[in-house]
Amino acid sequence: MAKISAVLLMVGLVIGLAIGYGAGSVVSQSEISEIQSDLSKAQSRATSLESVFQALSVGLIEVKVGQEFNITLNSNPTTGYQWQLAKRLNETILQLVGSVYKPSGSGLIGSGGTEIWTFKAVSSGTAGISLKYVRPWETDVPPIEAQSFGVIVGN
Repeated sequence: MAKISAVLLMVGLVIGLAIGYGAGSVVSQSEISEIQSDLSKAQSRATSLESVFQALSVGLIEVKVGQEFNITLNSNPTTGYQWQLAKRLNETILQLVGSVYKPSGSGLIGSGGTEIWTFKAVSSGTAGISLKYVRPWETDVPPIEAQSFGVIVGN
């Protein structure tokens, strides 16, 4: 959250300078109050966004452009279930690098393990990742589990 606040502060300062606040002139107290109010509103929106993600049980992931990151999910392919993308990725922001299944430490058949999905942030912005746990041949059956993540990609 501190990163978001710092970005919002910088955006506010740049916008203020671009429209003439402090650009070689005296800044009045009312202009300072207006800038502080705008920054406070922007911070509130950022805090609200994080609250919305938490309320919806959506994981929030913050990464930088060029960075790869993993999402690890419990899985048991011996049951026929596997994780799949539930929605297309915004490929202008994120790319799927791949996924791999890792059995649990016991290695016993039927004991399950984890699926590790790897993504790469290719440009700044926000995007969502929605995954569903399904049997691929059961097309008319809802997933037994779903996971969603909001991804914020910064420079």
